Amino acid sequence: MNKHLLFLLFIAILLPFSTYSQKFEGSQFCPIGYNLMAGKDFKLRMAPVYPKLPGNMQNADKMEYVLTYSLYEILTRQLMENLKVYIPPPTIFEDKVKYDQYGFPEVTVQKAIKLSDAKYFFKCQVRVEEAFPTATPQGMVTPGITILFTLYSKQGYVPIKNVTVNKVMPQAVKADLSLLAGLTSQEIVAEGPTLEELMIECVKELGLHLEK
Repeated sequence: MNKHLLFLLFIAILLPFSTYSQKFEGSQFCPIGYNLMAGKDFKLRMAPVYPKLPGNMQNADKMEYVLTYSLYEILTRQLMENLKVYIPPPTIFEDKVKYDQYGFPEVTVQKAIKLSDAKYFFKCQVRVEEAFPTATPQGMVTPGITILFTLYSKQGYVPIKNVTVNKVMPQAVKADLSLLAGLTSQEIVAEGPTLEELMIECVKELGLHLEK
């Protein structure tokens, strides 16, 4: 096999693996809104786990509390790593804006542009739901994660990107604490696919869509 054919083969092997263009490298992505929604069927299936979660709040709120913070941490960590951007803490606006019950800002992009010198601003909603409510057996769960991400530029109030990413776990898993491995302060041994892994895959795809 000559050198030219070897080179073409090498390129063919690399093509399936998407890379980041780093078009946002060095930019600041400022959060102006974030919320998480856990679907009713998902929460019902995960109900046996609630008493095992940390915190003194009502059981039904523990799951959303854990997912809200842990999935946001994955979102921001992965975007900063993959896109080479900086995402400041949600409290970046201090007392100049309103915050929701979890401490995330609730501010319009118009006001945010006036308060910050960031180049980009984003709103994000994450949904965690049971993907197949009628097909998944009792005691099991097939999680699906959807990310709705809106990106704004400091140059205007119209979104420059609206991206929706959805991924479903390839198989049903037991509705137990193992699914939350890596998402709480507890030492949980993962016995199968986890929500953490699924979220990481979602954010990888999100980053690629943002750079298109």
